[in-house]
Amino acid sequence: MNLTRIWLAVGSMSYLVNDAQRTMDIAPVIVNDRTMVPLRFIAEALGAVVDWVGDTQTATVELDGKTLAVTIGELAPGMDVPAMLMDERTLVPLRYISEALGCDVLWEPSSQTVEITR
Repeated sequence: MNLTRIWLAVGSMSYLVNDAQRTMDIAPVIVNDRTMVPLRFIAEALGAVVDWVGDTQTATVELDGKTLAVTIGELAPGMDVPAMLMDERTLVPLRYISEALGCDVLWEPSSQTVEITR
């Protein structure tokens, strides 16, 4: 498996995946002391497949035989801030989704930046 590194900053729609610049259509934000990120952009950058079921407002993420499901307004096991919709994007706690997908997370509070490594 190849190493994947993602660097992002709260408030910035630009992020790096293995030194390649990419753009999200909504920037990460802090909600209740948690960094919330658009699920699809982070999960797909890690190689996961993301699906959305509009009827139940549930996103599923599949990676390496593991499936996670998050529903808007509900807590998934291990999550302490529920998934939310913002500008039609599903936002989830960065640490929750990253660690659930087997990644390490490094938070730099002074610059509000994050490095995710898988």
